[in-house]
Amino acid sequence: MTGSAPDAGIVVVKLGGTTLAEQSATLREVAQRSRSQRIVLVHGGGKRLTEWLGRMGVESRFEGGLRVTDDAALEVALGVLRGVINAELVAVLRSHGADALGWSGVDGGSMSGDRVAGLGRVVSVTNVRTDLLDLLLGARALPVVAPAALDRDGVICNVNADDAAAAIAGALGARLVLLTDADGVWDADGLRIPTLTLAASERLIAEGVIAGGMVPKVRCALRAIESGAKQVVIADGAATGALARALDDPDFGTRWSSSSVTPETATARILGAARSGETASLVAAIAAGADIEARDAQGRTPLLLAVMGSHVAAAQVLVAAGADVNAQDGRRESPFLASGVTGSVAMLETLLPGRPDTRITNRFGGVAVIPASERGHVAYVDAVLRMTDIDVNHVNDIGWTALLEAVLLADGGPRHQEVVRILLANGADPRLPDRDGRTALDHARALGYDAIAELLVAVGD
Repeated sequence: MTGSAPDAGIVVVKLGGTTLAEQSATLREVAQRSRSQRIVLVHGGGKRLTEWLGRMGVESRFEGGLRVTDDAALEVALGVLRGVINAELVAVLRSHGADALGWSGVDGGSMSGDRVAGLGRVVSVTNVRTDLLDLLLGARALPVVAPAALDRDGVICNVNADDAAAAIAGALGARLVLLTDADGVWDADGLRIPTLTLAASERLIAEGVIAGGMVPKVRCALRAIESGAKQVVIADGAATGALARALDDPDFGTRWSSSSVTPETATARILGAARSGETASLVAAIAAGADIEARDAQGRTPLLLAVMGSHVAAAQVLVAAGADVNAQDGRRESPFLASGVTGSVAMLETLLPGRPDTRITNRFGGVAVIPASERGHVAYVDAVLRMTDIDVNHVNDIGWTALLEAVLLADGGPRHQEVVRILLANGADPRLPDRDGRTALDHARALGYDAIAELLVAVGD
């Protein structure tokens, strides 16, 4: 724009306050700043949501300070957050000259994540579609994001607004401003701390200096930095010129910088990011020099943790970075072997570029197709036999093949019938006995699995 200041990068603003009157000065400032800088505005609305839930006769429940969202509460939350509050904010921002556009994590599937245990239909964001936000920001629009997202099954869920803002800032490599009702983080003497490192923050939380409602906000700040945000500021949203001061005044609020992420701290965090499937955090940790072959207390690598958690996107990042698909933990589990346990074809396809050794065995001496057959993973058994050179007749340390396990340790139902059919079609030898000299047909008859017995007899004929 003619006469506008140069763009200083993307800023994600998490809006505090409960009413439009309380937010009016901040909204005016956001609108003005958006003319010269790319801004994403994320809002919550917890107090108004509680009011609306009360009007609708829906109970508000909290666990550890976080809202529990059941099906009834989610309907109200979507109406209030994505409908009422989001529309109000867009209208006010547009009245101040900003090209504001209402948005949520559901739109375009722009935010998705994993369910938070015990909170019902609530997710912690692990993936952000930055391509969509880049398009909006490139058009100089001001996205106003309501805290809703999809879980891994595409089900609409609620999201903590701070968590959403942290995920977006990390994914965009942006600066994050969390506007709150406090002037920053205080030390044990009640004095504001101007700057904090990740390690110092964790220490103050452990000591109880950072406590109460400030803990989740600091956790979001740390997560944002760990996942790629350039800077995070927690500041008083009621202060005059709060946004400008948060961005330009180093003595305003409490701030964290990406420079506090060292290779050592990044390595310490990469395991947690892999375990939770936080792709943006993985990317940032790798960029900061994290060891992609780091091990947890059980000897599990980040890739093994991602596979065990069925986090395909995280595994893709790690494989692309050169993670070892054959690295085994203390129990001889490897990423490739674990894919047979989970039965994910998408994960198998993710691991194949890493050249998995199909001969590697688990603690029972079995190859990947054996646990997959036992568990009735039809699509996986078919895929691994088609895509690799795995030995369909491998005998484990117990003396069982994939075919024997598909009969002995199964329920004889349709899935295992199909597994047996696939194994036989790919060369499984029904004559191979267990250590007691009993074949798969012997066991099928003994267990009363008539359909499987017929399949085995047909091959013998």
